[in-house]
Amino acid sequence: MYSQNYMDGIHTTGRMIFKFAVESEWLQQNPTENYSLPKQQATIEEVEKENLRKKFLEKNELIGFLSLARTEGLSNDYTLFSLLAYSGIRIGESLALKWPDINFRSGSIRISKTLYNPTNNKVNYTLLTPKTKGSIRTIKMDNQVMKLLKKHLLKQNKMKIQNRHHYMDENFVFTSPEGYPLVQKLPAIRLQRLLKKLPHINK
Repeated sequence: MYSQNYMDGIHTTGRMIFKFAVESEWLQQNPTENYSLPKQQATIEEVEKENLRKKFLEKNELIGFLSLARTEGLSNDYTLFSLLAYSGIRIGESLALKWPDINFRSGSIRISKTLYNPTNNKVNYTLLTPKTKGSIRTIKMDNQVMKLLKKHLLKQNKMKIQNRHHYMDENFVFTSPEGYPLVQKLPAIRLQRLLKKLPHINK
């Protein structure tokens, strides 16, 4: 696939050639006159890089961050960020998780898809398979994270009952109150909110 800049350059050059042909009366009409080059769809990696800047924390900083997420985080922050920290999966992969991907018996999670939602519209999302077979994997998880996921499941089941008349149950692990998977922008905003509260991070 060619880059957007490369395609823009070709389009501009072609438009100039056809314009000259019309002025020289070789053509009656410029076929590129009312044509605009469609923008390429952003890749999953580009969207994730834009929505969630990757920040590496030292071990003590990570402990402090997760402690802060537990005490001052918003709904499900502690569970989601703990999962991300101990699994190393991408944000799109975590938001694409469904409960059948969580194996409480073996204490593992199965990664087989990623959430693609560049517009951050909770209804307009797509589940994509990873680019390579190696990206489809099973990850052994920390016991504490699995316990958090169990608590999260119980909490979610209560929410489903409360919102049963308008809950779109697609079996996602991390959802909005209506059952849609979380938009990728939300964890990014919440991450920055918590990082700002860590004084040693902001020095």
